[in-house]
Amino acid sequence: MTLPYRAMVSSDWSECLSPCGPFDCLAFIYPELEEDLTEVFRQYSGNHISLGQAAAGIKELLPAPLSTDQMDAYLDASFAVYAGVPDLIQWCLDNHILFMINSTGM
Repeated sequence: MTLPYRAMVSSDWSECLSPCGPFDCLAFIYPELEEDLTEVFRQYSGNHISLGQAAAGIKELLPAPLSTDQMDAYLDASFAVYAGVPDLIQWCLDNHILFMINSTGM
């Protein structure tokens, strides 16, 4: 039996492969919430609140869930990756190395 991959590379997406923060897409769509979103992230990353509490707090802030069109608009206008990331992912795929992106993003 031949396995499809010989190895695996695992990385977190936000701020490891991309200069984008985890709530940048929300702030792009709802710029008036940027300060509140930053505070929730600060509390979460400072271990003052759990991921569940952060998610619940963000859900309360949002007037509505993001639509596919809103997310596509953010990706088209603002999303970026660090230099070399697409090449690294392609190299991994070409060499039968699974490139897995882990994220706690909602």
